[in-house]
Amino acid sequence: MSLVAYWHVLLLAAPVALVGWLLLTPVRRAAGIGNDSWAWAGLLAGAVVVLAGYVTGTVDLASWLRTSAHRVTEFTALAAWWIISLWAVTAGASPAYRRRDGPGAGSGDGLDQLVEGTGTAEVETLGELASHGP
Repeated sequence: MSLVAYWHVLLLAAPVALVGWLLLTPVRRAAGIGNDSWAWAGLLAGAVVVLAGYVTGTVDLASWLRTSAHRVTEFTALAAWWIISLWAVTAGASPAYRRRDGPGAGSGDGLDQLVEGTGTAEVETLGELASHGP
């Protein structure tokens, strides 16, 4: 028994985050969705604390892992699901972004020129993007 069996969601979160970062960063910024760096930092910090506890603990490691691995990996798994959800919401906002301001929409430099006719550089929220329609 090891912690690896409980961290399988990281195998999904890492490539989703990488692909999201590569393809959806302009959409995330335009939608006003924060980046996932803090989630990764929290996930890593939580994992380090758990592993440090196991390494420095005085209890028999095999029995300790058998009885506690599920409980101590919940935070890491939930953080990974949060990262996946962030990129899923961002991907869901992509059609509205592309209709409104995406590549080929004829809006100049794109991301910052969302308010027509004002000439100001304002970034709209996800709700405002959705309300503009096609």
